[in-house]
Amino acid sequence: MILSSDVEPWLPGDWPKALATSPYMSTQSYIIFRAIIMLLFIGHFIAHLLEYFEEEGLMYWIYFSRWVTTLEVIEQVLSFSVVLWASQRLSSNAPNPPEVPVLVKVYIALLSMVLPSVLLSAGLYYALTPYWPPPYVSLFIHGGDVILLNLSFFMGRFPYGWNKMGWIGVLGVSYTVWTLIHFWLQIGTDDSAPCGRPLKPGMLGGKRDSHYLTGNT
Repeated sequence: MILSSDVEPWLPGDWPKALATSPYMSTQSYIIFRAIIMLLFIGHFIAHLLEYFEEEGLMYWIYFSRWVTTLEVIEQVLSFSVVLWASQRLSSNAPNPPEVPVLVKVYIALLSMVLPSVLLSAGLYYALTPYWPPPYVSLFIHGGDVILLNLSFFMGRFPYGWNKMGWIGVLGVSYTVWTLIHFWLQIGTDDSAPCGRPLKPGMLGGKRDSHYLTGNT
């Protein structure tokens, strides 16, 4: 199975220990660590939105890197929530259900989707961006995130297994469908593009239409 959301090699009932403990720090310190990482992601994401969303509108999410960034923030919020919940269950010594809770499964699927994708996203950004050197906020969104996400992963106990690799494909297929929708609806194509198809201006809002966006920031 390549779309697994289990906690193997841990038993399903051991999910609190798998997610709320670290081999390098106490559970309380680990919670604080996850909170700091989460706030860094949220703060930089908001800064990036404030920088570009007013001008681009919903076309902000035309780029794959923006998808990954958004998913990173959601993953970090879920991560902190799950770690906090798991730590409470550990401290209460309450018996755990035999199955992994749905919220935990969603978090595991999202982590499995985002963790490898940030490397691809950062690589594509630096290979294709016309802006050099990038502004600080873009530097964090497309590089600092890779460092922090992998740091937070290696500080925990939860392993990444081959049975979770399929979640990367889910993201890839989703973005491919999104790209095809843009093509079919004639959104986001430069006027000088060889296809020569007329555009439908202003379909997704923003101060300027998508076909004027020339860079991936």
